[in-house]
Amino acid sequence: LMNLCKNNQNIQVELFSHFDFFASYLDRVPRVSELLTEIMRNNARNIMLVSERQIQTLINFVAQNHQQARFLQCLLAMCTLN
Repeated sequence: LMNLCKNNQNIQVELFSHFDFFASYLDRVPRVSELLTEIMRNNARNIMLVSERQIQTLINFVAQNHQQARFLQCLLAMCTLN
């Protein structure tokens, strides 16, 4: 799924609707954070639709489990400057 998302905004949009489902696997599947990053990377539509709750889910996971690097990349992908 990560490879499908790279540079393919249509796939990113389709998978974004399942963001919460993927996020539910954060503690069990280490590479899920990379998938979430690719779903958000360079996709203005998804970045605008991400909710505060979804961002808070990632922040809480980082704070509780000290898995900084993987999840910080995901949070950075959600940031954009216009």
